[in-house]
Amino acid sequence: MKKVVWGNILCNDPIAKDVYKMQIQSSEMGPVKAGQFVNIYLEDKSMLLPRPLSICDAEEDSITIVYRIAGKGTRELSAYQAMNQIRVSTPLGNGYFIEGTALGGQIDDYSGKTVVVAGGGIGVPPMVLLARRLKEKGAEVLAAVGFQEEPFLIEELKQYCREVHVATDRGTCGFHGNAVQMIKEKRIDADEYFSCGPKVMLKALSDFCTEKRIP
Repeated sequence: MKKVVWGNILCNDPIAKDVYKMQIQSSEMGPVKAGQFVNIYLEDKSMLLPRPLSICDAEEDSITIVYRIAGKGTRELSAYQAMNQIRVSTPLGNGYFIEGTALGGQIDDYSGKTVVVAGGGIGVPPMVLLARRLKEKGAEVLAAVGFQEEPFLIEELKQYCREVHVATDRGTCGFHGNAVQMIKEKRIDADEYFSCGPKVMLKALSDFCTEKRIP
């Protein structure tokens, strides 16, 4: 059941242009599935609706979120400092289905399987916890991540992925193009693909997987 709890901010640091990484500690957070999100409640009462943000990583009593400044709410969030308190929901959403076919997944045993986690822009953060969980299940994890210009979270992905392939729209780093173009041209093959990113990217990856008959 969803709860709204108070958490202590351990850090809130810029990691790329207008992109911040915040770690929130709370003993009431509970278990976290890869692909879940939390609602963040800001102090400014003029912003009544909470900000939903995906969970990038999780420890026993803390979560890490990564967000881009996109409006008034996230700009206020970027001003929070370590040791401030913040209201946050417990994890929401179904997350990715990696617990076997009986629970909606495509694969029962990831041991010996190769899996690609494909992220685009601010869709990259949830790929970190997903890669971690898949590695724990015995998968060989590859990452294919795309950015407009400045990559982030690459070192975090390298902790759990055998390979991390980077694409940038402007060719400033890695492959010149988007993540799906990179998957095709570099033949980054897998038994299963997971993704988070812009709709156009998800559609392109879905079409690619349908053509290849790969989940």
